[in-house]
Amino acid sequence: MKRTAPLLIVTALCASAALAHTAVQNPAVKARMHGMEDLARATATLGRIAKGEAAFDPETVAASLDDIKDHAAAIPGLFETPAQDPKSEARGVIWTNWDDFVDRSDALVTAAATARVGGPDDLRAALDRIGGTCKSCHENYRE
Repeated sequence: MKRTAPLLIVTALCASAALAHTAVQNPAVKARMHGMEDLARATATLGRIAKGEAAFDPETVAASLDDIKDHAAAIPGLFETPAQDPKSEARGVIWTNWDDFVDRSDALVTAAATARVGGPDDLRAALDRIGGTCKSCHENYRE
């Protein structure tokens, strides 16, 4: 099975996050976007390692997984206020389907917290789970 598709998904999600908060006026929305950008940055670090663009370093991997876990745990707090902005990509269904949204955030926390990465193959498997979790949330809750 090819492992490039999940890595491409992770890369695309990371790239789009970096551009998202240009010209945002609402401070709550801007904070959400910055939080998601931080999450994307940690995921991108793992993506570069998994693609062989950076050396596999267990400390960097562990720190990035911790960052993902911490940023994912903060997601519900960032979205508690149903604030909107014309530049926001958050769908209103987040607040009408709040419990599912929080469950998906918790799933990302779990995916990062339970990842056991001893080498590049383990990292690719962990990124498959992390990327799939991100994708499932974005499909439902992001424009």
